[in-house]
Amino acid sequence: MVDFRYHLASLMAVFLALGIGMLIGNSFVGMASIESQNRALADVQRNVSEVRRQVQATHRENVVLQTRLDERDRAVRALATAVTQGLLADHRVAVVVLGPPKRPETVTELTNMIVLAGAPAPTVTRISPDWLPRDPETRNTILARLQVPPGKAGIEAANRKLAHAITSGSRTAALREAAALSPGLQLDGDYQTPVGAVILVDASQPSSEETLSIPAEDVTERPMLTEWRGMGLKVVAAEAETAPVSLIAFFRGLDVATVDNVDTSIGQLASVMALVIGSGNYGVKASADRLLPELNALPAPSSPVSPLPSRTSPP
Repeated sequence: MVDFRYHLASLMAVFLALGIGMLIGNSFVGMASIESQNRALADVQRNVSEVRRQVQATHRENVVLQTRLDERDRAVRALATAVTQGLLADHRVAVVVLGPPKRPETVTELTNMIVLAGAPAPTVTRISPDWLPRDPETRNTILARLQVPPGKAGIEAANRKLAHAITSGSRTAALREAAALSPGLQLDGDYQTPVGAVILVDASQPSSEETLSIPAEDVTERPMLTEWRGMGLKVVAAEAETAPVSLIAFFRGLDVATVDNVDTSIGQLASVMALVIGSGNYGVKASADRLLPELNALPAPSSPVSPLPSRTSPP
C-alpha cells in the first residue's frame, strides 16, 4: 500500500511557507513599489504552479506504484498455490483475530490460502481485547461457564481457558455460551474438532510500546500464546506491515513463529509455510530473519505431511 502522508506533509510545508511569505509581504503594502509587488506576485504564481506540477507528478507516480503492487500481489498468489499445494492436507487450523484489522479482507485472503494449501475450512474467532464485559453479572457468568473464579485474578485464566476451548475441541458448549454473552467474542466454524495449529492475527493496535511491559493478566496475547504452546500446537503470531507499534519482539520472547506483514500476499504465504515449519520469524521489518521460510525446509509435495499435534483434554 502506498503511503501518502509524506507527500501530504511536504505539500503542507510548501503552502505554509507561501502563506507566511504573503503575510509578510502584505505588511509592507504601501511601502513597496507596484513593480516590486508585481514581481512578488509573479514569484508566488510560479511557486503555486510548481506545487501543482509536483502534485500531479506524485499522483502519476502513485498510480504506477499501486499498479506494480497489484501485479506483484497477483503473481505471489498464483505462485502460492503451487508452493503450498497439499502442505496442510488433512490438517485443521484455527485463525484467531485479536481486534479489528485495519484491512478487513486480510482474514478472508488468509483463510483462502489455508484452504488452498489443503486444510479444511479453518475456524475464525474474532476477539476484542476487552471481550470480558464490564457488567459484573455477565462477566461472572462467562467466567463460570469457563470454570474460572471471578475477580481480577481470573482475567489471565479466562484468556487461557478461552484459548484452550477455541482449539481443543472440548468445552464447545461453554465457548458458544460465552460468545452469546460477550459482544467482543465472535465464532465462525466447527469447534468440536481439535486443531493442530493456530494463526493469531493481532490487530489490537497498541498505542505505545509500554504495552509490552504491562502485567500478564492484562495482556490477551500472552496467556493465549502460552496456552497453545503448552498444548503442543504449532503457533504463528502475525501482525500487519502497517501496525503502528510492532509486537514481534514480544511474540519472539514467547517462542512462537512470527510474520510481520500478514496484510500482504507475501505475508500470508509466509504464514501458511510457517504453520508447517512451526518456527522462524518472517517479513519485512528489522525484527524478521528472512522474507519467507526456505523452500527446502518444507515437505516435498509427494511426501506425506506429518500430523500437526493437538491435545483434547482440558487444562
